[in-house]
Amino acid sequence: MERKIYLFGLIAAICICGSVRLSAQECYFTSYTAGGLVGYNAFPFTPPTYFDWSYGQLEKEVIYNADNDSVKVTVNEYNTSLDNYYNSTQRLLNFTSIALTPVVYEYRANPSALIKSWDQVVQPIYYASKTFTPGAGRKDLVKTTTTEYSNGQGMVSDVSYAYDTAFNVKTVTSLNSRGEKIERVSYYPYEYSNTVGTAMKLQNMYSPEISVENWKTKGSTKYLAGGYVNQYAQLSSGLRSTGIAAFNSADIVPSTAVAAFNPALFNRDTTLFKKLISFSQYTSKGLLSEQSKVNDLPQAYIYGYNGNYVIAEVKNAAASEIAYSGFDEDGKGNWSYSGAPLTDAAALSGGKVYNLTAGAISKSGLFSGKSYKVSYWSKTAAANVNGTTALKGATRNGWTYFEHVIPAGATTVTVQGGVIIDDLRLYPSSALMSTFAYQPLYGITVMCDQNNQIMYYQYDDFGRLKVVKDIDGKVLKQFDYKFQASITK
Repeated sequence: MERKIYLFGLIAAICICGSVRLSAQECYFTSYTAGGLVGYNAFPFTPPTYFDWSYGQLEKEVIYNADNDSVKVTVNEYNTSLDNYYNSTQRLLNFTSIALTPVVYEYRANPSALIKSWDQVVQPIYYASKTFTPGAGRKDLVKTTTTEYSNGQGMVSDVSYAYDTAFNVKTVTSLNSRGEKIERVSYYPYEYSNTVGTAMKLQNMYSPEISVENWKTKGSTKYLAGGYVNQYAQLSSGLRSTGIAAFNSADIVPSTAVAAFNPALFNRDTTLFKKLISFSQYTSKGLLSEQSKVNDLPQAYIYGYNGNYVIAEVKNAAASEIAYSGFDEDGKGNWSYSGAPLTDAAALSGGKVYNLTAGAISKSGLFSGKSYKVSYWSKTAAANVNGTTALKGATRNGWTYFEHVIPAGATTVTVQGGVIIDDLRLYPSSALMSTFAYQPLYGITVMCDQNNQIMYYQYDDFGRLKVVKDIDGKVLKQFDYKFQASITK
């Protein structure tokens, strides 16, 4: 059991098993300074200068063992920068505020009478005023000192943080157990002069790390020990990450053997930083639809529900050679057809199906050197798929599973006939596909895995997952929610 105590600028947590205290933790945070509120009592009473942006940072953390001995102490140091607005006349004008206090009033009374009630006041005539600017600034972590105790001995480690003019962390510095200096150096879009870097600056993309390098200093020699490069490109959907190049050397490399930093190139040395992951295709909304990792299987995705949700996930395939539709949403999932899906309460997934008498369904542009699989669930018989033989599978709830193998050589697949189908899939024979249906704003309602095993998900009125069932309606999981009872002890 854990008990927490909240005090001004302090949180203390105690871990107790039965009546035995196992450990304790104290956390101290930055808070209001002593001495009252600066500027609050100056007439005409401008608002107090709250530096609330500087409160709440962890200053110190102490971990105790069962004997109440401290075993770990962490101390953070911060650098506070106040913004007085005077570095820019326009900013000073934009943020200057004014406090007004009425000091002379017009009132109703006989010339010889005095004002006796505020009800006699008609309106203020004169005001006292004072201009002010809101308290602004930032507090940045510059050093963390950690002391760990064992057998009465303390081992101290320091980590220092240096920032650039955009207040991004430029360098993180520490020492390893051998006393060698370890540095993590980051580069940002505004440090590059190429077309993409310039475009990122124009779109205020200042925080993404373009390149991260890990350096080690042994003696007087500096070595590159690791790192990565995030590649970006200007695509039709906007500026997108196109991949990651990672440090690819078995040994550390002396700085003299590393190509100099070049603001025209994101990757300063392509012999050391080699492609690891490729993000090769995006949707019109900027969602990733194809990715691959070196020496690994590519993955592709199909989006539906106005392009917002993944409705198909495929391993070992490109986005151009897959298709899926459960006929439940507005998209066609890379298929082409002219008929309209039909509402069917008995639909296998979602609430709609497709009657092939309304028109054939096809997908073109396939790679002729591969064989493909087409699968679907039918209410009656098999459909005609490029004249191939259908492999009949399981029957569930009035639906029968069929699968066709399209031999290599075909570049177009056509599904036609006079049957009603649901969950129509196309993917390379060596690939694996999982598909999904959704209730927008709630979550997944149907998932069909790589083995065509279907699970249904139901939610309560608050959008919380309530029941998980299999294709036969058997409950696999059930969730119950209740409010925490009041703690009386």
